[in-house]
Amino acid sequence: MGDWLLASAHGRVQFFIGDVAHREGFQASGGNLLDISLDGRDDVFDGMSTWFEREFPRQASYSTVEVEGTSLVARGFDSGDTRIAVTTRWEVVPSPEGVVASLRVSTTVTAPLARAAFDLGDIIGWGGLRHFGPGPGFALTGTDQELPWLGAQGADHAVLLVGDGPMTGPHGASWSDPVYGAPDLPADTDVTYVRTLHVGETLAEMLGAAGAPRRVTVTSRESGTGAVIPHADLVVEKAGEPWAVGRTRADGSVTVSLPADPVSVRLDPRGRLAAAPVAVGPEGSRVVAEASPEGHLEAVVLGPAGEPVAARLTFFGREGTATPNMGPAKHAIGGNRANLAGPTTFTIPPGSYRVVATRGPTWSRAETTVEVPEGTTELTMNLSPLLRLEGWAQCDLHQHAVYSSDSAIPPVDGVIASAAEGLDCIATTEHDAVADWTEHIAEADLPDPMIWLSGIEVTHQSEGHYNVYPYDPALDPIDHRDLTPFGITARIRDLAPDAVLQVNHPRFGRIGVFNRL
Repeated sequence: MGDWLLASAHGRVQFFIGDVAHREGFQASGGNLLDISLDGRDDVFDGMSTWFEREFPRQASYSTVEVEGTSLVARGFDSGDTRIAVTTRWEVVPSPEGVVASLRVSTTVTAPLARAAFDLGDIIGWGGLRHFGPGPGFALTGTDQELPWLGAQGADHAVLLVGDGPMTGPHGASWSDPVYGAPDLPADTDVTYVRTLHVGETLAEMLGAAGAPRRVTVTSRESGTGAVIPHADLVVEKAGEPWAVGRTRADGSVTVSLPADPVSVRLDPRGRLAAAPVAVGPEGSRVVAEASPEGHLEAVVLGPAGEPVAARLTFFGREGTATPNMGPAKHAIGGNRANLAGPTTFTIPPGSYRVVATRGPTWSRAETTVEVPEGTTELTMNLSPLLRLEGWAQCDLHQHAVYSSDSAIPPVDGVIASAAEGLDCIATTEHDAVADWTEHIAEADLPDPMIWLSGIEVTHQSEGHYNVYPYDPALDPIDHRDLTPFGITARIRDLAPDAVLQVNHPRFGRIGVFNRL
């Protein structure tokens, strides 16, 4: 209650802006974008705020949020230089073809003294969306290059970010910090940068908003049978590099926006082998992209008494079969790994694979080969403990999931992956957030108990990060604003006198508290 809602005229899309006192994650204040909802589907977006001078997390800190006509306007100052005034205007605007709703964001900065080459950008947490850029594709993590636009694809909706021109800026595993330009700031003169967030079903449908003029219909079919493949992922390639991604609808077709340059389309469906890319014709043409029938693997890893144990299977292609990509790596089954809580059936492209089974450093390692047909086959592997651990527990005391603004790991998947690594105990230490993982651990349905320590990572922008566990989920996050490291630790001790206080990455740049001290 108290946050702001901006809805599209047809009501299908809702944008939520935080009340001035409601900040999330690394946001310095409220007045920023918190969530996006399309047709009431699961919101997985993690927030958007301004970013200045490429100094993380330097941004606008707002003191007021007000309605002006059809806009919501937040006013404040630069958190790195309070003399610089900042105003951001959020407004739903008419959408181009292929887009369900569009949110225009206009930020104006005004400096009392002239500043040269002032970087203007955003801090974006993609959450459960996978960020994508033309050229790198989904492999944006660790890059910083010029992009004409930036997108993100989720399980059932997508987001497209378009500025007034190309953007640069770094990208992490679940975040992007796009920079739209570095203009000079004349003294007492308004300088405004504008960008638009477009929301739709799938990224490739919306690219008309980024200047892609050609509308083409793509249909996904199964090779040999000709059967429609519903909800099939597809990749648009330009000069051999991924240019866009999309997903067909339930009837196996989707109309996408493509550039005038030569491009091709191929399917990228999980559990299938895609046929060669197909060249795209002129405006209005139709393209049929094909993939093989699915392969399925019924897999189980057994312990020394023949009982199922949690374990990890890692797959490598052999004899002409490519190493598989079974989905986002943040999931329990993703990339070329399958983290199993017990007997599990999952899709994998038909082919020949080398499989390595592991359960962390205190268990044996096993290796075999498997031929996956078009259909279903079984795989059973065996592991045994190498060390006697009576009275000891293997713990990971610094974990993040989607409750943190810099992580996109679903909690259940994190629990399964932890068990597959042989862990007996986890401390869930989200950034300035406390979450109850009881239901997530129960849902994982592990064969062995998992000790859970509720925790929090007290996350100060310049005075260090501190893990606290166990920390009662009924307590609020620890307010650390305007505190020194000594004040932070004193407040932690007041709220959780018997907890472990762990200083994280103490020599890691400006967020290392030992460096600060």
